[in-house]
Amino acid sequence: SLILEGIVCAACVWLNERHVKQLKGVIDFRVNYSTHRASLKWDNDQIKLSEVLQAIIDIGYNAHPFDPGRMESLQKKEKSATLRRIAVAGIGMMQVMMPAIAIYIGESSDLAESMRNFLRWISLIITTPVVFYSARVFFTSAWRDLKRGHFGMDVPVSLAIGSAYLASIWATITNSGEVYFDSVVMFTFFLLLGRFFEMGARHKAGQVADALVRLLPQTATRIDTDKQGKQTQSLIAANELALDDLVLIKPGETIPADGDIVEGASSVNESLLTGESLPLH
Repeated sequence: SLILEGIVCAACVWLNERHVKQLKGVIDFRVNYSTHRASLKWDNDQIKLSEVLQAIIDIGYNAHPFDPGRMESLQKKEKSATLRRIAVAGIGMMQVMMPAIAIYIGESSDLAESMRNFLRWISLIITTPVVFYSARVFFTSAWRDLKRGHFGMDVPVSLAIGSAYLASIWATITNSGEVYFDSVVMFTFFLLLGRFFEMGARHKAGQVADALVRLLPQTATRIDTDKQGKQTQSLIAANELALDDLVLIKPGETIPADGDIVEGASSVNESLLTGESLPLH
């Protein structure tokens, strides 16, 4: 199980799965977009895990073996960085609207050309940090996609922001045409805000999935019988259980696998499966 960094859309998932599955020795590779986690199966005689991780890095993404602590740290870092970008874009949006409204009103009044030019330059100064800081995440992702020869969601977004920004700079310098600084900043702000809400839902989905995994027992007590009929108990990993194993379920333990009760009686908590809060006999 791997953590993937840099996933922003379904195209990223498709690219990673397609690229890794082509590697010799990889049996299966699937990426969960909701949790940004990947499930990898490989033949260690043909390819090493380090080679798979390097192949993912080569296409512009980062991958690490799954660790709950590291996953939580990455999520906090991602949330903090996104909030900073939203804050810069939000402040820029509020500030750039003031000269923008003045320019709009001035188009139908006697606003002096020198004042209009001045307001345009002010708008340019306010918009620049939004484009180069807040919107940088779009350009970085788009450039990575273009280098791999495919178009993700951030490519048209970057084209829209970049072309509107450059066209507005040209109009400001030449004192001709229209400027769209307010549109650039607002577009960036609302896109980042949408991604923030999507990120929150994704993190919550990942936490729910992790909580479900933690409910599953990691070990089981297997009862082994030797040739003399003597029984011994051994603690093994739950995923090592095989058909016809005899398992001891101690009071309060979670049942590690499907099976038939051969001896004893108790109440079992099946709330995870049925939603019923009371234990069932």
